[in-house]
Amino acid sequence: MSPPALSRVLVVEDDPDIQAVVAYVLGEVGGLEVELCGSGRDALARVEAFRPALVLLVVLLPGLAGAAALPALRAAP
Repeated sequence: MSPPALSRVLVVEDDPDIQAVVAYVLGEVGGLEVELCGSGRDALARVEAFRPALVLLVVLLPGLAGAAALPALRAAP
C-alpha cells in the first residue's frame, strides 16, 4: 500500500508574516491545499475536519505549545 498523496498541509504558526510566506509557497507555488492555524488549540479544533497529510507545527506557540499539542494531533484520525 502506498502512502497517501501529499495534497493537504496544516500549518500551525502564530506569526502572520510567516503564515503568509508559507501559504504562498505551499499553496500558490506548490499547488497544495493549506490550512493555517495560529495556535495548538486551533490546530486541534481543525485537524479532524481538514485531515491533512502533513502538519507543520511550530514548537513555541501561545496557549497550547506545539510540543504539548503534538500527542493529540498524532492521535487524531
